[in-house]
Amino acid sequence: MARSGWGRQAKSDSKVEERFGTRGLRPINRNGLPGVIIHGALKNAFLAQLMTDWIGEYGRLCKLSCQYRGMDVPGDVLTCKGVVTKKYQEGERYLVDCDIWLENGKGERTTPGSATVQLPSRGIMPLT
Repeated sequence: MARSGWGRQAKSDSKVEERFGTRGLRPINRNGLPGVIIHGALKNAFLAQLMTDWIGEYGRLCKLSCQYRGMDVPGDVLTCKGVVTKKYQEGERYLVDCDIWLENGKGERTTPGSATVQLPSRGIMPLT
């Protein structure tokens, strides 16, 4: 996964609000926050989608974690990116560790994280 990624326009609309249970929330104007911000669970879901799209139907997402280090607001173009950091075998499982992150339009990494996926060995499909 050499610097692969995809972008998405972050929106605050009724479908997102219904999906993540944020319907009816008011903009946040306290403590220097910019107003409405993108919910952390949505950013986590974007990173999960990056990984599951990459591994395809025969891969398995074993572990995913992220940290919320910056605010993202509706209208920002958010890009999910990742790099492979380690490939290894545990028993009969072929595993890949990745550093992943969500980047805003300014190139700032607002949501860094990591993931471990299991991939089938070449010629052996599917995973059991």
